Amino acid sequence: MINYTYAFKALDSYVHEVNASCESRGFKIKQPVIATAKELIRIYGASLTKLLD
Repeated sequence: MINYTYAFKALDSYVHEVNASCESRGFKIKQPVIATAKELIRIYGASLTKLLD
């Protein structure tokens, strides 16, 4: 089972580090990409739950 709180915090931390190290605004991770990554985490968690049942 995936703990979504930890997964989302880890993702947010990674995005913050990457965005802080980017000098160009064009290379920063933007909100639509973050939302897609969070949705993929949710889908992966749901598929794991189905496998464990």
